[in-house]
Amino acid sequence: MIQLNGKCKEKFLEWYNKEYRGYHFYDTCNFSELSNVLQNALIIEFFDSIEIIIQIHNVCDDWWFRVKSKTKTIKSEKYNEYKNRQQATIQAIEKANDLYNSRYENV
Repeated sequence: MIQLNGKCKEKFLEWYNKEYRGYHFYDTCNFSELSNVLQNALIIEFFDSIEIIIQIHNVCDDWWFRVKSKTKTIKSEKYNEYKNRQQATIQAIEKANDLYNSRYENV
């Protein structure tokens, strides 16, 4: 789980263990053994559950992202910043991680 750190990683692992432990597929392997696509999907689902929304957009094969919470929006600096959805997704997850950690750094 390269993209998450700090308080966000801690909360994600709590959420993951609560939501997915007990399902046969998820009990047979550790989170780090899941494919990158599945890891990203679960991380995005976690952010959805805490009302940090990750949006990935494509316009004419140019990829960009938007991360939204109740109080802040973070966007790619330019619309053609990423070559594919995977790059945009990783950057969006990193920004969402930073947003979460900055919100709870003093808690």
